[in-house]
Order: sequence, then structure tokens, then C-alpha cells
Amino acid sequence: MRCRINKRAIICMALTLRSIGIDYIYRLENEDRQLISIKALSSKFNVDLFYDVSVLAAMVAYRLRGTGESYWSDFAEMSKAKMDSPYDIVEDFLIAHKELAIKGKISRLEKLRKSDFTIMKNFDLYKNDPKKLYDTLSYAVKGSGKKTLSFAVKIFYYSVLARENKRIALPSNIPIPVDRRIIKVSKAIGMINADCAESKKISEAWGAVSRLSNIPPLNIDSYIWLKLYKVLYQNSND
Repeated sequence: MRCRINKRAIICMALTLRSIGIDYIYRLENEDRQLISIKALSSKFNVDLFYDVSVLAAMVAYRLRGTGESYWSDFAEMSKAKMDSPYDIVEDFLIAHKELAIKGKISRLEKLRKSDFTIMKNFDLYKNDPKKLYDTLSYAVKGSGKKTLSFAVKIFYYSVLARENKRIALPSNIPIPVDRRIIKVSKAIGMINADCAESKKISEAWGAVSRLSNIPPLNIDSYIWLKLYKVLYQNSND
């Protein structure tokens, strides 16, 4: 069935976000279990390795065996600080963790390795303009996996927060990473019809919410994951 976007639901959500404000979302983010795991990684690795392993682990964070929270908790615990290469650290974890779709994930790591990607090479540029990081990663993997491209930027945002105790400004032109939770919430609040499964349409809907609320999509993602989803699905293990 064709996806239909409910403009009234978009306006209602935008008004809700405008009323609670970005500072409320920041407080939610401070309690995010994923951020807590990123902080543990920060104390485990030197600065060069820390940023690279965080972003690389985000780039292969799809088709997970469990929740996103458990993935990051396990990565913080199991990743080996004695290894020199961030690519080897992430690949070693994927194998030890018996991750799903491991061939595809390792292939993605190899594409990034061949591109000679490293955060510190353009650290200040990425901090000042996270869209540059999104574009760099997209070019390296030939535009595949848009959800993880967005998620990798969010993890970089969390990584700077963990390491420097300050937030970088997230842009409005990086789309929300559309995953199962985002899809379920989008349907539950009537933003899209129940039969819609088009990530692009869902992303467009939340992009409209972002423009109307003046809150970046990746911060809205935090609100959905850490508040709205829990309110709607209190007993879910998703």
C-alpha cells in the first residue's frame, strides 16, 4: 500500500518538541545507555583509537543480535585495547560477538579501510560540520546503508560529548536513522499509515518535524528512543 504522511500528526509532534525544548532532550541523552557505553570506551582507548573504533562500530551496527544498548555495552566490555588498528578491533569484536551478517559487515569495514578513513585526519572539520563526516562515510561505502551513516554521526556526537564533555551542533540535513523503533512509533502516533514500510517516506516525515520544531533529526531520534518509544511500548524488549 502507498505510504501516506499525516500532516496533522507532524504538526502535533513538532509543537510537542518545541514545547519541551532541546535542553530536555539533552537531559535524556545524558542518561542514554549507549552514551554510558561510549564513555566506557573513552576511558579504554587513546584518543585516536577511541573516535575511530566508535564510528566504525556504528557503521556496522545493523541486523544486531540484541538491542542497540546491549551491542554497545558488549562492545565496550569486549573490545581489545591492546590492538593497534581500529579496524581490527571492530572486526575482532564482530567475530567474538557472533554478529549476524558478519560477511557484509566485514566487507563494509574493508571499504572504509581502503578509503584510509580516520576521524583524526579531519577531526576539527567533522566537529564543526558533522555533515562532512556523513558525506565522507557515504563516499567510502558508495552510499549504502543510509541508516548507519546517520547513526555513525550520532555516535561521533556522543563520542565528543564523552571525551570533551561538550556537544557539537548537529545539522538539520542528516536524516533520522529509520529503524524498527522509529517505524513503530511513526505508525503508533499516526504520522504514517499502518502499512507503510518506506524508510524514505518516514525519514521525510521526521524531517518535516525537525524543520517545524527547529530540533535536528538526530536529537529527535534520541527523544523517540529514550522517551516516546518507552511511553508507547513500556513492556517491549525490542
